[in-house]
Amino acid sequence: MPHGWEGPRIRLVPLERSLHLAAMTRWRQDPDIAQYLAGGWRLKSGHDMEAWFTEIEQKEDEIHFAIETLAGEPIGWTALRDVDLRLGHCETASLIGEASLRRQGYGQEAAHLRAYYAFDIVGLRVLYSEHYPYNTATQRMMEALGAHVWGIKPEANFKNGRYTDVVCTFLRRDMWRRPDWLPELT
Repeated sequence: MPHGWEGPRIRLVPLERSLHLAAMTRWRQDPDIAQYLAGGWRLKSGHDMEAWFTEIEQKEDEIHFAIETLAGEPIGWTALRDVDLRLGHCETASLIGEASLRRQGYGQEAAHLRAYYAFDIVGLRVLYSEHYPYNTATQRMMEALGAHVWGIKPEANFKNGRYTDVVCTFLRRDMWRRPDWLPELT
């Protein structure tokens, strides 16, 4: 695939400051997005996002992607974090930033591409994720991938004026419900 990893409607491309900083900053200033993000208790300024880009560019154990339409418009972000090649696992995260495109399956498509990259390209065995119980879109996305809940961290974060639980999920390579549109590597 010449332009990143493509699905039917979107592709994952390496996150680039010059191409994606403005969109990422706009999304991180959206209270509707912040309510679902760990550490999203304050909105991020342009300076915060510049510093974040500098930080992730230095990390050897993280892989960040922009989620773009096939026309090249950025609509979101996804990442593999704390990648442990020896043990074959990592943490995952994502967001669909464009409000008009949320709850239309773009996050699920991006999560399948992320799983494809993690399992088939990087060679990982397990992907871990966390979300808040009220984030039903992420819950549906994880279920569609084949992920299972392995635990609940009770009152692990403070969001929207109250303590909230954190739902912990895992997805092993053999559990993944690989879509037909993704190629099998031989």
